[in-house]
Amino acid sequence: MNINKLTIQSFGKLNNRSFELSDGFNVVYGDNESGKTTIVSFIKYMLFGFHGRRSESNLIPEEKYSPWDNTAISGSMDFTYCGHDYITARSNGVRREYSTLNNTLGAKSFDGINPGEEIFGIDEAAFCRTYCLSAASGVFSAAKNDDIIIRLSNLKSSGDETVSYEKVNARLMSDKKKTLEEIRRKGDEIMELRRTLERIRAWDERLKTLSSQLYDTDSDIAGMRRTLSDTDKKNEQYEQLNESYSSLRLYQILKAVIFVLLMVLTCVLLFSSAFEPIFAVVTGAAAVVDILFMIPSRIRMARIERALAKSDMDAPIYSEDVKSHIERTESRKNDILKEMGAIESKLEQEYDYDDVCSNIDLLTEEKHELEKKLEVIEKAKSILDISYEELKNIFVPELNKRASEIFSALSGYKYNDVIVTDTFEILVKNEERYRSSKYFSTAILELMYFSLRLALCELIGGDEKLPVFLDDCFTSLDDRRVCTALEFLTEYAKDGRQIVFFTCHGREFRYLSGIDSVNIITV
Repeated sequence: MNINKLTIQSFGKLNNRSFELSDGFNVVYGDNESGKTTIVSFIKYMLFGFHGRRSESNLIPEEKYSPWDNTAISGSMDFTYCGHDYITARSNGVRREYSTLNNTLGAKSFDGINPGEEIFGIDEAAFCRTYCLSAASGVFSAAKNDDIIIRLSNLKSSGDETVSYEKVNARLMSDKKKTLEEIRRKGDEIMELRRTLERIRAWDERLKTLSSQLYDTDSDIAGMRRTLSDTDKKNEQYEQLNESYSSLRLYQILKAVIFVLLMVLTCVLLFSSAFEPIFAVVTGAAAVVDILFMIPSRIRMARIERALAKSDMDAPIYSEDVKSHIERTESRKNDILKEMGAIESKLEQEYDYDDVCSNIDLLTEEKHELEKKLEVIEKAKSILDISYEELKNIFVPELNKRASEIFSALSGYKYNDVIVTDTFEILVKNEERYRSSKYFSTAILELMYFSLRLALCELIGGDEKLPVFLDDCFTSLDDRRVCTALEFLTEYAKDGRQIVFFTCHGREFRYLSGIDSVNIITV
C-alpha cells in the first residue's frame, strides 16, 4: 500500500491543504505547531475514523480536531492497494459521511469497512504502536524492557498488544480457581444435603420404632386394663364374701350371747323359790330354738371360709401394682407421642425428603457442569501454553533475526546481535558477550525499540509492504546516529516500502534535502 495524496479541507488548524506523497521516502518538515502531528492524525482519521477516545487533554477527537474556522471536519486520501487506486473521503459535522471509492474491475471493496483495519489487519491502537511511531511511543525505558516482547508477540498473534498471554493465562487461572471453589462449595452443599437426608432417614426409622413402641404400649395398657378389670371383680367378690362372713360371724356371736342369756335365765328360773315350771320350759325351749338357728348360719360361714380360703388375699395389692404400671406405661406413651410430634414437626417445617432429593440432583448436575467447565479451562490452558511456546519458538527467533539486522544497521554495525530471551529480556551482544539492555543509554534503547517495531511491521505485513509513519522518533539520538538511521531508512524505502517521516529538526531536514530519492514536503 502507498498513500498518493492527502487532501485536507478542514481538519484542526489546516484548511484547504493538499500533500503529494511519493512511493519511497517522504519527509514532512516544519516547525513546532506547524501541523505535522495534525497531518499524522488526519492519516489515522482517514484509515480508522474517530472512535470517541479522549486524549490526555480530556478532549474527544471531534473536539480536538474541530476546524478553527468552525467548518465541518472533512478531507480525503488517495492511495494504492494491490495495484488498484482508491479514494477515501470522510466528514464529521452535522452528519458523518464516509466512503471509499474504486471503479476498477476486481478491486477490493471497502464498503462499510475502515480501510486501515482491512489493510493493516489491526485496529488503530495497535497501528499507533507499530506502523505509526511518535516520539512518545518511541521512547523506550528500562521499565518497559521486561514486557516489550510480550506486547510485540501479542500484536503478532492477535493484532492488539494489550491482549497478552499473561492476562489470558491469569484469567484462565482465575476462572480455574473460581470454578474449583464453586465445585468444592457445591460438593459441600451436596454432602450437607446428604447428611440431612441421612438425618431424615434416621428420623423416619425412629418414627417407625416409636410407632411400634406406641403400638406395644397401647397393647400393654389395654391388657393391663383387662387384667385390672378382672382383679377389680375378684376384689369385689372378695369384699362381698368378707362382708358376708363378717355379718354371719356377728350373727353367730349374737345368737351365742342370746343362748347364754336364755340358759342363765332358765337356770335362774329353775332354782328360784318362786319356781314356775312353765317359765323354765319356755326359756329352755327358746334356748334350743336359738341353737337350732345357729346351725344354718354356721354352715354358711363354713362355705364362706372355704371360698375365702380359695380367694387371692393379694388381689388388692396386685391391683395397685397394675394401676401403677398403667400410669408408668401411659407416661411412657406420652413421651413417645411428644417425641413423634417433635420429629414430625421438624420434618414438616424444615425438611422435605423429596425436596432434599431434588436439590441433591440439581446440585449434582450443576457440579457436573462445573467439572466439565474445569476440563475445558484446563484444556484451554494447555492449548494456550503449547501455542505460546510455539509462538516463542517460531516467532521470537524470526523477530530476533530481523531486529538484529535492523539494529545493526541503525547502530552503524557497532552492535550486530539482539536477543529476546524466553523470559522476554532484551540482550545486546557487545564485545563477545550479551548484556542486558538496562546497561545501555536511552538512545540505544530507543534504537532497540525502533528495530523491534520495524521488524514486527515486516512480520505482520508479510509480503505486503505497508507504509510506516515516523513522527520525531529520533529525538534522543546524537547527530552521528541520526545520520546513520536516516541513511538506513532511505535505503530501506528503496525496497518498495513507503516511509513518511515527520520532523521539526533542521539536522534531519538538511541531511535528507541532499538525497534525490527523498520527497520533501514543507508544512
